[in-house]
Amino acid sequence: AAYAQDEWRISKSLTLNFGLRWEVQPPFTEKNGNIANFNPATGGMVYPDIAAKVLPPAAQVLYQLNACPGVLSTLPCSPVQTASQAHLPQGLRDTYWRDFNPRISVAWRPFGDARTVLRAGFGVYTVPQLGGVAYQMTGLASTPSLFYINAIVNGKPLFQLPSVAYGNGGLTPDIVGTYEYYVAQQIHYRDPESTQWNVTLERQLGESWNARVSYIGQNSFRLGMDTDQNSIRASARPYDPLSIPYPQAGPIIQLGNWGFANYQDLEIQVSHRMASGFYLQGTFDWAKDLTNAGGDGPTAFNIEQGSIGPPGVGLTGINDRFNLRLDRGNDAGVRRNRFLLTSVYQLPFGRGKRLLGKSNRAVDAVLGGWQLSTITLLQTGPYLTPWDSATDDSQANLNEGGRNAIVRPDRIGNCDLSNPTPGHWFNLGAFAPTPAGAGRPGNAGVGICEGPGTVAVAGGLAKTFSITEKVRLRFEATFSNILNHPNFAAPPTDVSAPDTFGVTQSVQSAENGGNRVGQMSLRLDF
Repeated sequence: AAYAQDEWRISKSLTLNFGLRWEVQPPFTEKNGNIANFNPATGGMVYPDIAAKVLPPAAQVLYQLNACPGVLSTLPCSPVQTASQAHLPQGLRDTYWRDFNPRISVAWRPFGDARTVLRAGFGVYTVPQLGGVAYQMTGLASTPSLFYINAIVNGKPLFQLPSVAYGNGGLTPDIVGTYEYYVAQQIHYRDPESTQWNVTLERQLGESWNARVSYIGQNSFRLGMDTDQNSIRASARPYDPLSIPYPQAGPIIQLGNWGFANYQDLEIQVSHRMASGFYLQGTFDWAKDLTNAGGDGPTAFNIEQGSIGPPGVGLTGINDRFNLRLDRGNDAGVRRNRFLLTSVYQLPFGRGKRLLGKSNRAVDAVLGGWQLSTITLLQTGPYLTPWDSATDDSQANLNEGGRNAIVRPDRIGNCDLSNPTPGHWFNLGAFAPTPAGAGRPGNAGVGICEGPGTVAVAGGLAKTFSITEKVRLRFEATFSNILNHPNFAAPPTDVSAPDTFGVTQSVQSAENGGNRVGQMSLRLDF
């Protein structure tokens, strides 16, 4: 990476900063060639040249793929090439060379003094792909990916422990065409980027108070999403497994630049710097984040390597890769309203304080030096998505059941109730099955149900005792959720389970929202 910036003081009250960053993030390679990728140009597999010497594709992988010349003549064969044969780099995808990130900001003092400042900034930022994306293709060719789903057949399971599969587990024709790319990457994958901007008006109030109002925006694009490249368009025709683009393979889960997120926030903050024994910072955010990067049923912030379905539900979080606007909705992790208050107050008792300032040592030891603190959080709930576990496939005929993906119902009303209760948080009557023959997925959107919010007040009481000039003893008592306010966890959103739909079954544990917990401690400083 390289970065250059400059500053231009246009006048005594106006300053301009500007800069440009350029960076390169080539795809990772593996010293033993233990990576592979799907090549859409041929419909087959590509692996590094070094793999021919160290880790070539496993025999079972080639068998499952119907590698050319092919095992079954009834299926197309899959060309298997080295990177050089496919004219690809050893990282098996292209390097993107155009990550130019401009930055510009301005600070203006409209009244010529330092008490009022207007600031604005704009920048483009490249999102580093250093986590799961780096090793996503590892083991794709060297490890057979046979997935066995157990089931009850004629009253008996297909297999029981210690057996972990059914059949003889050998290279038999029934496994040809079942290989799953989990996970491949776009050959022309580009680094995701985020455009960020803000405008802030800040005003000093008196000697210690400060207030500011900010508009904050962010548009993230080319975000990584996982889609099944071996899926078909929605239609009213029954699903035909031979109609998929590559019948010689199973699901081809591929990371690509199909995601976006748009965040808008109005932030108001009031603060009091530490003075006269008092510190405070209160911040309120009114925010909205629309995205499709969470897939069909997001439950939290998405991970950088794409949406591989909600926990415990599916392999791929995208049912209809040709219609990604269906997954555009409220991000599950962003709260619409959020207020956070942090403060510290040193009680005005004891030596040198406003009250009892000339107290003797005994009085000061009992009443002096006490300090109160709090972290208070008030926020609305997460945005949740309804789904239907009783329906294996939607009326779109996309084979959701075969791909372990979720099905969303149709929306015919408002999910949120005006007066929700822990046992009845959502409106079950707002949803219905998609009409037969509709030829489309359910129209219930992503993030249309708002879960329970959070009220969490944490408090602390502390005092420092001076034993000698160099030895001090600190006592502290802290409590999370000091009011013991019940903060209910997000309820289930499976519309096919009416007994549990919208019924909160536990309480929150994060952000001090769980049950009241207190602790006391003594600390000796010397």
